[in-house]
Amino acid sequence: MEATPDPPTAQQIYQVIQDAASQNHVIAQAASQQLETFKTIPGIFATVQAVAIERNLPLDARLMAIIQFKNIVPLQWRRSQYVAQANAIAMAKIARIDYPRAWPDLGTRLLEAVHTGLKAVYLEPNGDPQSTLILFRALSTLNQVLKELTIAKVPILAAAVLTIHEPLLATYSQATTAFGEGLSPQTLASIDKVNHIRIAHYAFKCLVKGMTFLWQRSRVKGFERAEGAVESFFGTAVNHFITLSQLRIQLFAANLNPTLTGSLTQIYLSRHIRVYGKFFRKTQIFSANRFVNLPNCRELVLHYWSRVVAASAAPKNEVQKDDAAPYPVKFLTQALAIFKDSLAQWSPTRKPNNQETLPKEFVDGAVQLIVTRLLLLSEEDLEEWSVDPEEWINTEESDSDAWEYEIRVRDSLHAVLGSSLTLELRQPCAERVLMTIANQYGDYVTPLIQTYLEQVRAETSTDLPSIIRKDAVYCAVGRCAHRTKNSINFDNLVRETLSAEATNPALTYRIIKRRIAWLFGKWAIENNISGSRDAIFQTLIYLIRDRGEGSDAAVRLTAASAFKECLNSISFDVPSFVPLIQPSLEASLALIMESESQDAKRRVIGTVNLLISSVGDEIVPYMGQIAEAVTVLWQQPNVDIPLRAALLMSVIKIMQETKEHSTPMAPIAITLIQECLSPILNVQMEDDAVELWLVSLRNSVPNHDPNVPDFFQLLPNAVELLYSNLDLLGTICQIIESYLLLDCSRVLQAGTVSSLVAIVLTVRWTQQQAGPLHQAYLQAYNTALGLNVKDVLAAATLMVQLAPSSMWAEAMHNSGFFAKMLISVIQDKAKNENTLVLVDVLQLFARIIMQDAGVFVQLVAASSTHLKQTAEYLMNGFLDQWWAKFDNAVDAPRRKLIALATAELLATGNEVVVGRLSSSEPINIWLDVMGELKEALNVQAGDDNRESPLILYWKAQDEYILPDRLEDVNETLELKRREEVFKHDSIRRTPLKEFIQQKLAQAQQAATSNGVDFQTAWSKVDESAKASLQKEFSLPMSKLGFFLVDAEYFAPAIYPPNMPRPTSPPEPPKDGPGFSEGVKEALRAPAPLGIRLLAVASVLFAYYYTVRPFDDARNGMDTSTKLNPRTFIRSTLNLITPSPPESGSKASHIVVRMAIPTRLLPDSRATLVSAESATEGGLPNAIYHIYVKDDDMQVERPYTPIHGIENDGTMTFWIKKYPGGEVSNWISRLQRGRPVEIRGPVPQWDWKKNEYDEIVMIAGGTGITAFSQLLYGAFLPSRHVTDSINSNTHFTLLHCHRSPQQMPPKEVTEDLELYRHENADRFTEHAFVDRLDSEADDIPRDVTLGTLDKNALERTLIERGILMKKNAGFRSTRSVPNPEKSVMFLVCGPEGLVSAVAGPRPMSNTKDSIGGILGQLGFNPSQVKRL
Repeated sequence: MEATPDPPTAQQIYQVIQDAASQNHVIAQAASQQLETFKTIPGIFATVQAVAIERNLPLDARLMAIIQFKNIVPLQWRRSQYVAQANAIAMAKIARIDYPRAWPDLGTRLLEAVHTGLKAVYLEPNGDPQSTLILFRALSTLNQVLKELTIAKVPILAAAVLTIHEPLLATYSQATTAFGEGLSPQTLASIDKVNHIRIAHYAFKCLVKGMTFLWQRSRVKGFERAEGAVESFFGTAVNHFITLSQLRIQLFAANLNPTLTGSLTQIYLSRHIRVYGKFFRKTQIFSANRFVNLPNCRELVLHYWSRVVAASAAPKNEVQKDDAAPYPVKFLTQALAIFKDSLAQWSPTRKPNNQETLPKEFVDGAVQLIVTRLLLLSEEDLEEWSVDPEEWINTEESDSDAWEYEIRVRDSLHAVLGSSLTLELRQPCAERVLMTIANQYGDYVTPLIQTYLEQVRAETSTDLPSIIRKDAVYCAVGRCAHRTKNSINFDNLVRETLSAEATNPALTYRIIKRRIAWLFGKWAIENNISGSRDAIFQTLIYLIRDRGEGSDAAVRLTAASAFKECLNSISFDVPSFVPLIQPSLEASLALIMESESQDAKRRVIGTVNLLISSVGDEIVPYMGQIAEAVTVLWQQPNVDIPLRAALLMSVIKIMQETKEHSTPMAPIAITLIQECLSPILNVQMEDDAVELWLVSLRNSVPNHDPNVPDFFQLLPNAVELLYSNLDLLGTICQIIESYLLLDCSRVLQAGTVSSLVAIVLTVRWTQQQAGPLHQAYLQAYNTALGLNVKDVLAAATLMVQLAPSSMWAEAMHNSGFFAKMLISVIQDKAKNENTLVLVDVLQLFARIIMQDAGVFVQLVAASSTHLKQTAEYLMNGFLDQWWAKFDNAVDAPRRKLIALATAELLATGNEVVVGRLSSSEPINIWLDVMGELKEALNVQAGDDNRESPLILYWKAQDEYILPDRLEDVNETLELKRREEVFKHDSIRRTPLKEFIQQKLAQAQQAATSNGVDFQTAWSKVDESAKASLQKEFSLPMSKLGFFLVDAEYFAPAIYPPNMPRPTSPPEPPKDGPGFSEGVKEALRAPAPLGIRLLAVASVLFAYYYTVRPFDDARNGMDTSTKLNPRTFIRSTLNLITPSPPESGSKASHIVVRMAIPTRLLPDSRATLVSAESATEGGLPNAIYHIYVKDDDMQVERPYTPIHGIENDGTMTFWIKKYPGGEVSNWISRLQRGRPVEIRGPVPQWDWKKNEYDEIVMIAGGTGITAFSQLLYGAFLPSRHVTDSINSNTHFTLLHCHRSPQQMPPKEVTEDLELYRHENADRFTEHAFVDRLDSEADDIPRDVTLGTLDKNALERTLIERGILMKKNAGFRSTRSVPNPEKSVMFLVCGPEGLVSAVAGPRPMSNTKDSIGGILGQLGFNPSQVKRL
């Protein structure tokens, strides 16, 4: 007998259709013949139509497909239901485009078909099976249309849903009634019952889609009727559901025969029950607090719980994953999820007078069920554990949201527990439910857990049932540790019970050992192990080492994870742990080597890395062991990238902690860096390698022995990366700086380039005599953008500061680097038109001048050949910008540096420089800086001998303060090297007045030697300027002596160009001449009239900008300047609330509240509205910053007020405080009532009413403050100075944090809770944490464990209709942006999160492109804003 050929695949059919549309006659004819043979194949039409409606395919292929579809349908119409399904999908997609404008009668036509079918089947039955088919297909088509339209959010759909609601409900009622009549196990599988349940199923699906659409809009204006319709439907649906659920279980349990099993009736009834659950769950997710108040909700939740209870006691064949079982897994999943989220709403702490609060008896029963049944290990658990302990433990300890979608059902332990079935919901389902019950009903749960614990402690039996019961109780103790930590004496439990059980050699005790280790970790998270810390560490070390019969990989790996949690606890004490370093390290390294999976190895390496960080330099004696293990693991075959990254982190941690003792680790670190930069690994490991490289350099000591290998052999690689790698340019510049600080002369000496790199550079560079480093500087300067250019200039400036000109001047000229910078200054063209970049170039030139002014003059002259301009033109152009950009140098040290360099340059006697004296510009610079110095160092008269207010502008600091970009230098050896550079800086050590006097004398001598007429140039200087300078020189040295001797080099302040300096100093002067006396004295002064008038102007300026504000302050008055973006005004600090440091970090958070008088509030229309928005009836800026200034250091930082600026002038900030953060640390030290200078608001993003359907906000850490401000203005405008933002826009907030402890303070979370309750139709929130440090009861809402990945974001966007599913070829779909939904994504947070979500921030003058997750999902730059 001839075998039947396999039917063609979808790809084969598509290829034939494409060939049939070919212009090649031979190919087209052969394909047409092939299509003729396809016509007889069942289901062919569905594939052909799929080709026709797929827009991504070529048009000619689609046209050929629709022609073939027309030809095939008449042959196949009666043979298969797939034609109707395909047509329903096609109609729905067309409706999404044309309804209601081009297809207004679509709903009417479909309802007519439904009514006709309803009449023929139920009201006036004619017995025609075609009537049933027509009704079913009409409902199926309506279901597809509603699916498309609800996703598209068609505005008119609400009215349409309300119109079709009654007919559909009538159809559903008729079908369910007919289904229930005469129903028995014998009739359940009949064709009539199948038809009735199918019709009921699809009618209900249509109703659910419509009701879900209305529920999400029931609080929106214009949808007032929707809430009543949904409530009515929900109550009816609950009654139907409970009836059908009970009926189904009874029927299926009573008649599990082959005829029923797998029948269409069974399938549709199971699906139908599940659709109910989906509807209930969606309703709950959208608004949990409104859900519990819906009709019959309590009955629904308790019914679900009763099914869980029944399933836990049912025979195992009644609880399965497929629909044939009376208790399908998916049904039980929905039951647990709905029950869990309802518990929070019925909490007595949330609503103490709520009648819906669960009684104690119910709670006791639920806890008993979970602990005594649902948490018990099953046979399948134990079998999987035995087969692959590592894989089993990886699954057990993974925290995810899988419990929302899947429950693992285990076989029962019939041998030990009789016929009861253990439903494995331990992690995550049952455990999560138990945690929720403990959170909400802690007073009930805690005594129960204590009772269970005392019972199992008394048991000494080692039989398997006893062990499993004890394991379940210990699991409950660990999961409820946040509630029971004050009731259970854990130290006593460890000492009297757990330590002994952990060493029991019995085979069955491996279950308890694994649980004990896990329990130690959970209690360590609660920081409740201080009294038994040493015993716990010793027990865990024993469990990690134990290879006996009573242990295995699952036990050892769990112990390693718990060991990590204990190291991370606040109670960890290094001195007491020192004796345990060696045994714990040896045990961990042995476990790494013996583990088979790379996931397991990586997990234990994480423990070792934390151990290194925790013990600090105590790890020095054990570096060799770790290095050997890293080397062996690195060289193993098939090592994956995550494991390599973990190994690199081990070396990084050693380098950070051992510092000057890290030299023995240099060879392995160098090898790892070189391998990671190789072509094989560089794409995935380059960032990790560069981090190791930088950390190693910062913690290295200079090496003077050429026979000892060190990191200088990698210097050529750094130069090459500086030349070619723009992505890592900022970090590479810091690496270059670290090399310079380590040994500058060695960096700059000839022959530092390896032969290979030298060949590469020789090919690239036209001037071989130019130093490779300077060529790399030039390349980076030419190609980099924005801040990276500043990084390049910072590295070059440090080089000039550290080395004599003989080591860099010639190479700087030969490379063209100096000439390029010079012409960019002259032409006033900074990278990205950034004036601050030009200021950095001028700072570099100032350093060159201070190092060797003669060399600078020579470099300018030599550049004339490169630039084809005269030396005179270049010097004049440079000096023009030197004077012009002086005011852009706003920080004090840089201004003094320019003043010093001006004098040094003049001392060369250069003809052009001397000639420019006539402009008086050099003198004006000197006078400005000396004036600032004089006022800063002036001592006010008075009993307390206070410094003048302006001292704050130049105030000396006691220690070196790192700029933000170098905050990672803290606690490294490089910090000391930078401090040494700072201490010897000419800015600190050079007295300005004496230096200028000396250089003026040298200038006169040098000019005379050069044949330049200095006296003529001096005679042209403005007489008043000369007089002022002479007056300054006549002051005693005590007034104008050494500036900043033994003082601090300030971190640069960040001011907008030309922004006026603060006009309101913090402290008023006690005494001083009044305004009128000052004017009279100035007019009486024996001087020419011009000088006297200048003195009067100076008095006026001093009075209005210095004295008057203090006079006002004395009289209880404020200045009239309102809060504005350019000028600083004074606010009052009202509150500082610190938080404990982050786990594993020295960073922490503070909540800061400050206020300004209400009359200084900004005009919301004038200040907070953009020009474009103001002219178009726009809304206030949605997000803006307030700049806060550290008036000690004159540094400002932008912070986002959580609630914006409130009507009473209050602003609340949530600020992350880093160890090296200038302003955040300064604020944290202030006292309540202290004045703080602020300016703003500075807009970050604004919008116009209803500009977007959806705004999706993605935040990391303190980035949530921007969105808290936006939401506050949107939902609580009455307390905000801006106008109300009434809009139909829906807001979705996704925020990510490292742990619940690092989540926002109550000032943010309470608002979010309020928005969720009162604006559920307009606000959706999801929180994500990397790890769950604790399950404290003050966590205000559920969080998702894990990072915000593509799947999580995609799922949220699909729920909101922002993404839609689209065919991606045959048999597959992909998510694409919904073209009918206007959306804006706002991303704010650390750069890592911003890059992962939306790609790196674009540099200025470059076209933006969206990368990351949003780029993968197809969103464009107009839809994404990085804040």
